[in-house]
Amino acid sequence: MRKSSIANRHDSAGDYEEEIFESDKPERVIIGVHGGGVRRWDGEKFFYAIAEHYTDSAIMLVDQNQQSGEFIKNNPLSIAIERINNLVTEAKKNHPGVPIIIIAHSFGCGVASMVNLNDIQSLVLVTPTAGSSYQSYIERHGKEAENGLQVTTSDGLKKEYTAAFMQSIKGITWEDTYTKLTKGSVPVYVFEAGSDEIIGPERYVLRDIPFKEYLILDGAPHNLSGKYLDDFFAKLDPLLHLAIPVKAGIKSKKSSIV
Repeated sequence: MRKSSIANRHDSAGDYEEEIFESDKPERVIIGVHGGGVRRWDGEKFFYAIAEHYTDSAIMLVDQNQQSGEFIKNNPLSIAIERINNLVTEAKKNHPGVPIIIIAHSFGCGVASMVNLNDIQSLVLVTPTAGSSYQSYIERHGKEAENGLQVTTSDGLKKEYTAAFMQSIKGITWEDTYTKLTKGSVPVYVFEAGSDEIIGPERYVLRDIPFKEYLILDGAPHNLSGKYLDDFFAKLDPLLHLAIPVKAGIKSKKSSIV
């Protein structure tokens, strides 16, 4: 298992942890942006798998949410965004001149779409959230959800959505945010899980957005593991290597991993 260092941090939302997997003379810095209601390792320890696969890279992870007893409390978007921006600043300081790549998963893709991308070489969105998260929570849990709620998911995760978090996502439709991304200079690569059991049919709308590359992992569930994780790395590897020279080189196309 690759060694990491964990630092305790504090901001207006409370105490949280930052975890760094260092590499001698890294080819790149990968900043992981995890999903909602979880901590930095995310579903199936997705970002730990990334750290094990890309040993030639420095991997930077941070908790965007708060541990609150047995629940994970979702912070407002502003807090989550600030923590990722702080990682970018730290990456530039510790590894000057090294390309910085953001890999985001699930709701983390929404967070990543709002961070400062000025110093980012490329952005990878994996099983991205879609539609209106606010409306989805209201439809699922009732109007009272806007005042905050605690839920236990089908896989046993205990999540808390505060009123401040709900207010921070109100009025956001993620397709609109992603479309704005494609008008910038940072290439955006998207991986859709073909059998996503968490993101609804809204994800199909993403296929029409002019991302640099859109790939469908056939049969994959929302949280990648096993052969689906292998498929993901097989397709991501050449994209990351091509992204190291100046932001160019890959033709836009729709692809499917079989």
